[in-house]
Amino acid sequence: MNSITKHVYRAKPASQSEILLFTLMGQALLKIQLLEECLSTSITLKVDVGYPYKISKADADEKLTERLRKNTLGQAIDEAKTKNLYAEDVQSSLKALQERRNWFIHRIVDDVYNPAKREELFLRIKSIVIEAHRIQCKIEDDLIIFAEDNGLDMSSVKNSISQWQH
Repeated sequence: MNSITKHVYRAKPASQSEILLFTLMGQALLKIQLLEECLSTSITLKVDVGYPYKISKADADEKLTERLRKNTLGQAIDEAKTKNLYAEDVQSSLKALQERRNWFIHRIVDDVYNPAKREELFLRIKSIVIEAHRIQCKIEDDLIIFAEDNGLDMSSVKNSISQWQH
């Protein structure tokens, strides 16, 4: 075994601060991905499926899969804005979150290894988690209103959501 290999196997255990940092990073990544899926699903239902249904469920599934694979968060936000799918407060929140998401994905490394910025970093990441969830809930609420406006009974969906909210 050379010295590089030995170093890899003898890495020191993570500190409590590092464990918290990596946990928060995982939580933020998950919340961002959930928001991306929610946004893509909402766009697909409002634009491609519509009501009365313009396409079959199989075609809708295919459209959603294509949108999820092809579109970045920025592209989905731009499509939603171009097609005026959400209220301005939701649209501006999405754009602001996109900037924070880009910092998180592309530039967080600038702050990760600076112990003096650790507390600020925790707060910044946690704020991304909270904001992504808040926007996701607004998009879900918007989609429920869209469905109800088109004559669909959403009472079972609302009941399911209320069971998960604390």
